[in-house]
Amino acid sequence: MKKLIIQLWQTSAVHPELATVPFLMATTGAAMNMAVEIHAIGASVELLIKNHHPTSQMIASSGRSLHHYIEDALRSGVAIHPCSTALRLRGLDASDLIDGLGDVIGMVSMLDRATESNVTVLTY
Repeated sequence: MKKLIIQLWQTSAVHPELATVPFLMATTGAAMNMAVEIHAIGASVELLIKNHHPTSQMIASSGRSLHHYIEDALRSGVAIHPCSTALRLRGLDASDLIDGLGDVIGMVSMLDRATESNVTVLTY
């Protein structure tokens, strides 16, 4: 089975309309029977905060909020893993995040997964 890892690095709540593409790609990959993970690094962990205003705003081009794209990805079986360091630096923990996320993981785990054979990594 093909495996796809989408790293959210520059993606942030500052421009939620730009964050729709990686979640749409993840959902599409899952629909194609790929094992898909999203690794939320740095400021992108803020996209996963419960009731976070930037993710609930309607995006004009799609008429949907980013939160809907995130929910679609989770429903399709995408595992979204927030970075432990990114959470710690923002004073957040797993209880601050939306339900249904994968485990909080660190950089070593992210690198181990990203360098496995048969893995494609896309970075946004």
